[in-house]
Amino acid sequence: METSATIDFAHVAKLANVPLAQFQATAELLDDGNTVPFITRYRKDQTGGLDEEQIRRIQRELDQQRALADRKQSILKSIDSQGKLTEELAARILATDSSKRLEDLYLPFRPKKETRAAKARQRGLEPLADELEDPATAPTDLESRAAEFVQPDNNLPTTVEVLQGVGHILAERYSERADLRSCLRKIFHRTGKLVCSRAESRKPTLPAPVADGGNASQVDQIVTPAADTTDSAATDSAAAEPAATTDPAATDSAATEPAATIDPAATTVVPKAKSSARSAKKPARHVSKREQKRKKLEQAFKDFFEYEEPLSRLPPHRILAINRGERADMLKVKIDVDLSAMIEAAENLLVPAD
Repeated sequence: METSATIDFAHVAKLANVPLAQFQATAELLDDGNTVPFITRYRKDQTGGLDEEQIRRIQRELDQQRALADRKQSILKSIDSQGKLTEELAARILATDSSKRLEDLYLPFRPKKETRAAKARQRGLEPLADELEDPATAPTDLESRAAEFVQPDNNLPTTVEVLQGVGHILAERYSERADLRSCLRKIFHRTGKLVCSRAESRKPTLPAPVADGGNASQVDQIVTPAADTTDSAATDSAAAEPAATTDPAATDSAATEPAATIDPAATTVVPKAKSSARSAKKPARHVSKREQKRKKLEQAFKDFFEYEEPLSRLPPHRILAINRGERADMLKVKIDVDLSAMIEAAENLLVPAD
């Protein structure tokens, strides 16, 4: 089948919001290799006085439409080589003006790796899938009809495997329908919202424990504060001297004699020495560079630890910030959509009313 994709200049000029004559003249100048600043300054008589912004818009729209036309041509050749290109399909491909829509149309014919649906087709289950999809031929007793496809030698020992294979075929067909994908995409953009939460840390913030026989002094300084101890010199001297023997008579006389009078002038007051443990400062807890970096990241992305926003109102700069937080393992990101609305739309398209 002979088909060719062409560019509708009138449509592209409408997209660029420029009159057709000015669009064609500018396109010719761009195709000749002239730059946008040169055309803006020295070819005003040919472009009708278009400014630089308008010429760049023409250039952008023209490049996009040419890339779309090239993609259409390659898709048409690919489908035609498979012997599956019909006039209706070719007309739909040529008429589309969206790259997403074009890829949806090509999806059923795109060469793909072996899938579950492909394996089910190899086992001969596609006729049953065709019967189930067509209300006119759908079997009234599905279990007995599936039993006719049971083949133990072909990895289909029971009807359970038969129905699973048929389900894979139908699921692939539904996922490749361009009208369904377009409908679900609109619901996704309308009801979807980006939800961010704080990601749990996968790396310990404290150093790993030291193995037996290793030097644990560094870890002890980091995680365990120093304990208060007494003066070692006083302890050693007390341990070295033997305990004095108490004389009962001396004790009695000391108890009966009055206390001696202390002369303040002859008394020298010796200040009490401070404990070495109290005078020594406790070692400060060591903070690793990894932990310092993580604290800085937490401070930078704390606004997104509990955050959600509709996709339709999400600005590009916020998307970039959330992407950075996810790459830094600080944010957990997901998208919530209205699944009930998507299921209802799918049923309306796929399931007959009767």
